[in-house]
Amino acid sequence: MKCSKFFFLGIVLTKLSSCLLLLLLLFACSKSNESNSTKSAISFEEKLLAVIPEGYGGHRYIKVDILGGQGVTYVVIKNGLWYGLDNYEQVDDLDWPVFSPDGKKVAYRAEKNNKWIVMVVDSSSEEFDGVGYPVFSQDSKRIAYTAKQNNKEFVVVDNKKGDEFDDVNDPVFSPDSNRIAYAAKQGNKEIVMIDDKKGDGFDDVNDPVFSPDGKQVAYIAKQGNKEFVMIDDRKGEEFDAVGYPVVFSPDSKRVIYSAKNGDKWFVVLDNKKGEAFDAVEYPHFSPSGKRIAYKAWLRQS
Repeated sequence: MKCSKFFFLGIVLTKLSSCLLLLLLLFACSKSNESNSTKSAISFEEKLLAVIPEGYGGHRYIKVDILGGQGVTYVVIKNGLWYGLDNYEQVDDLDWPVFSPDGKKVAYRAEKNNKWIVMVVDSSSEEFDGVGYPVFSQDSKRIAYTAKQNNKEFVVVDNKKGDEFDDVNDPVFSPDSNRIAYAAKQGNKEIVMIDDKKGDGFDDVNDPVFSPDGKQVAYIAKQGNKEFVMIDDRKGEEFDAVGYPVVFSPDSKRVIYSAKNGDKWFVVLDNKKGEAFDAVEYPHFSPSGKRIAYKAWLRQS
């Protein structure tokens, strides 16, 4: 009986040892896989982008890396004061940076002595009572923004102030970067400025849209109870309502938008009205410009 007991105990111990060995092997494999997974998932490359000037250590700052370290903008907060460290100009507050399309420039608006400026890389604008967010042209060579001075608003393009108005909307550059347009209000009339030319005054206007080739500008205007589309200085047919936006074809030769008369909506393609529906949305062209598509509803009677 003793031998059988020892034999049974030996079998049990052997099985326990095997189980323990198996558990140890599984644990080792899992740690190995975890280690390999961690190593493959995490990869760092140390690179010195710029040196914070002496005296700024330990203070909060925002770092913007431009094109992998070719240029860096630092913003440091020290004793409650803000510093743009591209030119070390002290400011009281600032907004988030805006990159140029090519990624080589960064601009932001900042408050300084109760005045606002626009800072672009290593230069800053003159001071205004207020400024809007900077907008870069597609080629990254030009910059524009709205500004306010003495209760008048205007658009600044390449550091040149435009005409003064009671209110101005954000400017938009043409795709080729050569032109600029924006909506503005003077008294009880609203206009669209295209470059330095003032459009006709209406009761209301929407923000302008450039054609892909940059040669045409379209916007929706309202006079009295009627709305219509203006393409440059050409007025389209009047409707009870016109849907935003006006859409150019990729080759800039065609125009489509939605419009309403009574309780029916339809698309207007090249000045021709389409089928009437209860609602129409999102008209657009195919990449070739030869086909159109839009969303429409028609109630069942």
